[in-house]
Amino acid sequence: TSLEVNDTVGVQATITNNTSRALPMVLVDLGLPPGFTVLTTDLDLAVSSGLIERYDLTARQIMVYLEKLESEPLLLKYGLQARYPLKVKAPDSTASLYYDPETKGSAEGEAFEVQD
Repeated sequence: TSLEVNDTVGVQATITNNTSRALPMVLVDLGLPPGFTVLTTDLDLAVSSGLIERYDLTARQIMVYLEKLESEPLLLKYGLQARYPLKVKAPDSTASLYYDPETKGSAEGEAFEVQD
């Protein structure tokens, strides 16, 4: 959580199904801290290997689409590269059923400090 400009940090998101059945069409919203660039190599590999259906990047989040989430936790890795000196906190991350957003779980975002 303490970096210098241009440093990279590896992120591992664990998405857990707390039910006894496979969940269809899960949408995962991974909050991104301002001032960081997403390194997509691991996300592209997750798509090509069938781990995830697809992902979309916005300025503040990575939207990950899962065809289904089994009972085993899903480990999703990606990298972030610090672009500017700043102190920030990533937005919270959430997971929910695509067709029932009320069934949402969340995790608090991490704080980062980037030195020049």
